[in-house]
Amino acid sequence: MKVFRRFAAAVVFIQLIGVFSAAFAFGLRPESEIDGKIKALAPRDEILRFWDQAAYFAVNHFSHPVHERITNLIWGCQSDDDCNRTAPGKSFAPGAAIAGVRWNDNPPFELTDTSMKSCTGRTLWLPNYSNCWLKLYKDGEKRAKRGATLDLASGTIIMLRSHFGDLQFLHSMAAGQEERAGETQGKILMWAELTWRVARKEFGLGTKLSETNIPQVENYFKGGETVQTLFTRGNPTHRENIDILAFGALLHTVEDSFSRSHVDRDEANGQECGPGMPKRPGAIRQFLNYALQDSSLHAVEDEENAFDLQLVQVRPNAVDVGQSLKAYLDRGAAWEEVKPYLECVFAVTDMDKKTGSGGF
Repeated sequence: MKVFRRFAAAVVFIQLIGVFSAAFAFGLRPESEIDGKIKALAPRDEILRFWDQAAYFAVNHFSHPVHERITNLIWGCQSDDDCNRTAPGKSFAPGAAIAGVRWNDNPPFELTDTSMKSCTGRTLWLPNYSNCWLKLYKDGEKRAKRGATLDLASGTIIMLRSHFGDLQFLHSMAAGQEERAGETQGKILMWAELTWRVARKEFGLGTKLSETNIPQVENYFKGGETVQTLFTRGNPTHRENIDILAFGALLHTVEDSFSRSHVDRDEANGQECGPGMPKRPGAIRQFLNYALQDSSLHAVEDEENAFDLQLVQVRPNAVDVGQSLKAYLDRGAAWEEVKPYLECVFAVTDMDKKTGSGGF
C-alpha cells in the first residue's frame, strides 16, 4: 500500500508540474504561512496528504513567482533580494498585495455538489486539497476544448471560469471564440471599478456585489457574494487589509495585459494618456483566448525571462503602469479620476476585432 501511495504521489507530482507551468499567468507561487497551517490541519486521509505535499513541492520548485516580483517592483524594491522575496509577510510589497496578485490564478472556492466526497463543503485553493483542484482543472480544460460554456449560469466554479470561461478578463483575455475587443475591454473596466472601489474602502467586507450598482457585476458573480467571500473565502489572513488585496487583484489583470500570450499590443507612441496623465502604453490590437491556445506555448511568455525582456524593451511597461496606479491610490483618487487612465491603458485599436490564439 505504501508503494502504491508513493507511486500515486509521484504521478500527481508530475501532473502538477505540467499544470502549474501552464495554468498560472506570469507564474506565481500560491503558498504562504497560513496556507501551510490550513494544509496541515485540514482533515483528510493519508493519500490526500501525499497529494498536497506533492503540490506544495511542485509549487515551490516549478513555478516562477513573476507576479510577486512585478508587484515588489511596483512598491519600489531596489535589490534582487528585496524584489525576489515573495512570501506574504516577508515580501517587499505588503502581504495583502502579494495575496491579491495571487488571487486571480488561485481564487478560493467551495464545492456544494461533487462525486469527490472529500472535496465537498471545503474551501479549496492551492496547495490545500490539491487533488480536488487538479481533477477539477483537468476536467475544466477538457470541457473548454469541447466547447462547453463555463459561466455563472452553468454553475461552474470560479477557478475554472477564470482559466477557461467567462472570467478570463481577470487575466486580460477574451472568452469565447467570437468575443470582440470592445466586450473584453468593458469587462476589464467593470472589474477595475469593483477592485478600485474596494481598494478605496468604498465597499467593505460585508458589501454584497449586487449592491455595488456597478453595471455587469451581477452577470459574473453570485447575488449573495460579498467582498469578503469573493476575495477571502476560508482564509481570514488579509481581511483587515482587503483594500490592498483587491488592489493586488487589479494589478494582476494589468500585469497580464503586458504578457504577449494574453494581449497583442502595439508599440507605445510616446504620448500621454491626457493632460497631466502618465504616458500611454501601446494600444491593444487583440485580446487573446487561452482556450484557443497551446498551453505550453502560452506559458513561455509568462515566464521570468519574458518579463525581464519586457522591462528592457517596453515603456511604459507593467511596472510603470502599476506604479502610476499606486500613485493614484496613495492620494485617494476616486474611480471617476482613475477611469480615464485605465481606459487609456486598455485602449483598443479596433473595438470589433474578434479574439484569437495570437499564434500561441
